[in-house]
Amino acid sequence: MAIGAEDTPWSRFAVRLLLVDDSPLVRRMVRLRVGADATVSVLEAASVREAGAALGEGCDVALLDLELEDGIGVDAARLVLCALPDCRIAFFSTAHEGALADEARVLGPVFEKPHGLAGAVAWLRGGQE
Repeated sequence: MAIGAEDTPWSRFAVRLLLVDDSPLVRRMVRLRVGADATVSVLEAASVREAGAALGEGCDVALLDLELEDGIGVDAARLVLCALPDCRIAFFSTAHEGALADEARVLGPVFEKPHGLAGAVAWLRGGQE
């Protein structure tokens, strides 16, 4: 079980997703898509700072934007992995090509925003990239 999640309502879900994106619209789109599955719970963060603060809740998977207002998703992913080394990491971003995306791919798959949403959701549910 993830750090800090032993006795919270959040721990009752089969999959706990940490969704980190600075766009409320994107967070809503992802939440609606994965929220239809009663076994998935979504914890949202809009920044690297908020992602770090949310780690006490624990998570099984994290889906992060690469370009955040206060940093990059790779930094947020490293924070997650430092606290929760078993967490699966993926990225959902318009910055799906280039050096930043290549750096992110070392940590997990990068799905193109918005067209890669179906692939990201399949990955979240345990599918392959």
